[in-house]
Amino acid sequence: MPSAAQCTVKDGRLRGHSRTLNVLSLPVRAQAFRGAYNAQIVVNVNGIFTTALIDNGSGLTLFQDTAAVLFGIRDLDTPYTDLATGVSGHTLRITDAATMDLKIAGFSLSTLIHFTDNKSMTLGTSMMP
Repeated sequence: MPSAAQCTVKDGRLRGHSRTLNVLSLPVRAQAFRGAYNAQIVVNVNGIFTTALIDNGSGLTLFQDTAAVLFGIRDLDTPYTDLATGVSGHTLRITDAATMDLKIAGFSLSTLIHFTDNKSMTLGTSMMP
């Protein structure tokens, strides 16, 4: 799957994904990874389009700490937790937190996003509108 930077937004839709389907009326891309499927959706974070992994079992919404500047976050808050464990069993160190505006499939909401210094991760959204 191409990264969000490799995709283009045209007519309000993200281009660059090979296959799109509807799950809960949200446009998502089904992607096979080691024989398992996941769903990534296009989200608008503080006015910037990117992709997010739908993970309704997640307790946190996470993103890389270096991306805070890309989303216009200058004032970071102290996180409520120091560590998070992913479904793979990997432990991620939580460095900061910030409230950000998300737009998902026409819904707007403000949510707390935690940041990690792990560089190998995708934005995972723990909530759905």
